[in-house]
Amino acid sequence: MAGYRIYAMTPDGHIRSAADIEAENDGEAIQLARLRLERADIELWCGARRIARLPREGLPIVLDATASEPRRRPLSLWSR
Repeated sequence: MAGYRIYAMTPDGHIRSAADIEAENDGEAIQLARLRLERADIELWCGARRIARLPREGLPIVLDATASEPRRRPLSLWSR
């Protein structure tokens, strides 16, 4: 299990609140973070590595170290 931190963001990009979770992998952590989506966009981090930005609406932005820029794509529990 790895430790992850979920940040709820304000509309102007500041951190509103944070919560720690544990998950087997990035995909499971993203699914757990999605459960916390309410009225705020969320960022998911594992240490100094940002995993994803989860907007309230639309597809999440998943950060892939091999990609030249972040990409919006649907996620499943088994991704990554």
